[in-house]
Amino acid sequence: TTQTHVAYLLWKYPRETVQLYWAYWRRKDYKDAACREFWTKYFPKSSYGYFGAISELIALRTVEQLASAHMEGKSRTYVLVLSNMFYQPVTERLTATLDETAPEKLASTEFLQHQRDRAGELTLDDVPDFTPILVFVYLGIPILICQFFYLFADSMLEKSGMYDQLFSKTAKQRE
Repeated sequence: TTQTHVAYLLWKYPRETVQLYWAYWRRKDYKDAACREFWTKYFPKSSYGYFGAISELIALRTVEQLASAHMEGKSRTYVLVLSNMFYQPVTERLTATLDETAPEKLASTEFLQHQRDRAGELTLDDVPDFTPILVFVYLGIPILICQFFYLFADSMLEKSGMYDQLFSKTAKQRE
């Protein structure tokens, strides 16, 4: 799935994963094409697992539909409805695939087999899901480290007696 591929790419490129700390808070600032541009600008390697793979799969399935209609000899009009997030990459892929030799390509069984094989590769779950590992390593461990230092400082303040001095002064000031 897409999440599995993105998690794998984030695990493979940890520098991009560290950038997720600040990017998480800015994720809702961008919509549609601006969203794709934001993620591909700051996460060029791992964003392909989402935007590139989905765009390629949409383009491949579109070409399959066109080829099916071309093989049947039916002339039809197709309307492809896309989110603006995927519009530019899909149109670029379709333009590259369906050039002036499109009728010959759509009639070629080798071309269609190549398209089906590539679509199968994109939908294949060949990598394990690294999402739980990413969450533990990049969220769980930092929280545990912060908790350790907090408890260590609290313990040191209590052992040194400064804890009682600090909180007894604030209690006396309130009275």
